[in-house]
Amino acid sequence: MIDHSGTDGSHNVSKVTPFRPMTVDEVCAEAQEWMDYGIGCFPIALNRLPSKTEKTPLTKHGHQSATLDAKKFRQLVEAGVQRLKTDPVLAGHELGFGCHSTNEVLFDFDEKNGAKGAEVRERLAATYGEEMGAVAWRSISGATNWLMTKRAREMPISNTSPWTAFGVDLRSDNGWFVPPGVHCSWGSWSWSNGALEDLEECVVPTAVWELLRVAGEHAAPAHADEVEQWLDANGLTHMPNALRDKQLADHLRTIASASNRHPAMWDALVWIRHQDRGVDRRAAFEAIEKAWRARMIVDGETGRVDECREKLAHLVGSSLEWEAERVEVGPTEPPGLDEEDRALSPAEVIRRRMLSTDQLDQIPLPESLVAGYLFRNSLAWLIGPSGVGKSFVAVDIALKVGTGGGWWHDAEVKGGKVLYVIAEGASGMSLRARAWRKFYGVTDTPQIDWLPLAVPLFDASWAAGLADVVDGAGYDLIIVDTLARSSLGAEENSAKDTGQIVANLEEIRHRSGGACVVLVHHTGKDIGAGGRGSTAYKGAMESEIVVTGTVKSIVKVESTKQKNVECPAPLQFRPEVVALGGIGLDGEEMSSVVLVKAGTEDLEAASAAEGIGIAKPKQFDVVVTFIINQQRAIPINAWHADLKRAGIHIGDKTLAGIINLAVSMGELTSTPGPNRSRIISGPL
Repeated sequence: MIDHSGTDGSHNVSKVTPFRPMTVDEVCAEAQEWMDYGIGCFPIALNRLPSKTEKTPLTKHGHQSATLDAKKFRQLVEAGVQRLKTDPVLAGHELGFGCHSTNEVLFDFDEKNGAKGAEVRERLAATYGEEMGAVAWRSISGATNWLMTKRAREMPISNTSPWTAFGVDLRSDNGWFVPPGVHCSWGSWSWSNGALEDLEECVVPTAVWELLRVAGEHAAPAHADEVEQWLDANGLTHMPNALRDKQLADHLRTIASASNRHPAMWDALVWIRHQDRGVDRRAAFEAIEKAWRARMIVDGETGRVDECREKLAHLVGSSLEWEAERVEVGPTEPPGLDEEDRALSPAEVIRRRMLSTDQLDQIPLPESLVAGYLFRNSLAWLIGPSGVGKSFVAVDIALKVGTGGGWWHDAEVKGGKVLYVIAEGASGMSLRARAWRKFYGVTDTPQIDWLPLAVPLFDASWAAGLADVVDGAGYDLIIVDTLARSSLGAEENSAKDTGQIVANLEEIRHRSGGACVVLVHHTGKDIGAGGRGSTAYKGAMESEIVVTGTVKSIVKVESTKQKNVECPAPLQFRPEVVALGGIGLDGEEMSSVVLVKAGTEDLEAASAAEGIGIAKPKQFDVVVTFIINQQRAIPINAWHADLKRAGIHIGDKTLAGIINLAVSMGELTSTPGPNRSRIISGPL
């Protein structure tokens, strides 16, 4: 390095690096030591703002252009200098350089505007002593930076730390930093402890590394609610109709990452470019540029607007030279191919699978397994927050199907063979199954197989193994409880990983001979947003069942998505405790719960206990009494006409809501009718 002297921890400047701009030779000389160590470098522009120093990469691909090659680095620097001279957006900026590496992690302790980075730094130093802060410097703003070697290079680190709320950020795989030795006319980045040669022995302590890992595996995509907040903040909900497209919206939500907002928008436009969807690219360009510009102005990064505009312009057909990034796709082989298909070319397979209209008419209609809820030869999921009783509902359905069918409360059930994959909590599952058999007087269940093993569905060999097991076994229903525990190795929010799991599930379904494959999965904080993780899961499901409430009071089961039939009215259950005999580990008699359909008294009692009461629409009692007194069973639209003739005027949606509530309370009855209709009558 040029000089490490004159830095006692305060915001001082090296004696050999006065407040002046860096030359090309100085930048190359300072960067050489970092490149020799194995840390890539790239040129940046520095600009003085009232409250911060703005740092803008001078390369087209930002820190992704970081290099270890001295000749290439000088070429990048010289090209950057030309840009500083010719680009009006960069007027007044000075030359510097940044570093990017995936083998080190930088701790950035902010102390401005009330941030408590110094407190966290002192606490870490007091706890781990010389292990922390052995290689450190002060930034131009006075913040302290610690640089340490990763304990495991394969673990990705983003810009979010366990102490982000206190002003501590990280820089590694998804970020970059300005190193000591960089200076400009208003300050410098200066060493405060150690030197680069000390870095090899400065490894993140095990306990701190565990905190980084537990904090959320930082390079993972954001949670659904965080992504939604970001999309809203960037104006995406107000884009022109050309972009108000479900597939595009789902893709945006999938690729938005907790650590890399700008590339998420960038990748979205690359995706648009690769689609032949008739998207109005000019409207897309203007809308996303506006949102992107607003985001950068908020962040104080206005210097990147020109570069963004160039990139965006190319995506909508300009002549600017830029090579679009390749868009990764999931598995390319269609599910359900047989051996004869695999011996053919794609064109031959397509010709072989082509149908005439008459042949299309011969395809059998979906065969109901649990009427209105589950169908054979399909993928479905049963979702809900933790602790609401999802597994109780799944066990209830599995045992009803596996013991010959009949009726699952208001839904007709066809009996069949069941495989229940218990990916977690096998002992608790045993108690639930025993309670169900005792409550219903069932002693033998030869049609149900239980697999207490978390089969990793993301792994091709394990998924193929499960497909081999179900091939020819005659299963009609396969339940995987839970999806999260059966997705080891997959990134939950990754559309690519999700696509692989869905493809494996489709192969399992196909090899089973047409079973209904049901995934038990958790929702996020926002139940209305659906199952946790990539929206590619929801798109692949033909049926969705949502469980809400609490197994300690009232459990509500609602069919919220059906591709082939109208969704039935929601069901509500109350827990029935079943004593099983024997003494458990807690010293109490063992017991479990079965779900029994809740009546009006159960619902009112539960509501009274919670102090909320049952909210009924104003015309609830009038409508329900009218239907009961008519002693008829007709579709909803026919009831609407009868009510109107009787002088009871009510909207379609209000009537449907009243009927759904009344059915869930047991005051009316709903049965499937022709053409996906529902036949409504008084209680049976």
